[in-house]
Amino acid sequence: STHVDRHDSLGKGVMGMTTFKLLMHDNRFDEIPLILETPNESIWAEEIQELYQL
Repeated sequence: STHVDRHDSLGKGVMGMTTFKLLMHDNRFDEIPLILETPNESIWAEEIQELYQL
């Protein structure tokens, strides 16, 4: 374990957009606050909007 915490923009990292789509459509997460940790603060609003559109 390298103990490295890596972040990337939506769809650019290891997880991919399919993973985020599954999370956004899984009812088990409906009442759980989600935290988006992506590196580019200037596009956070766009990334959040993109998640809601999945």
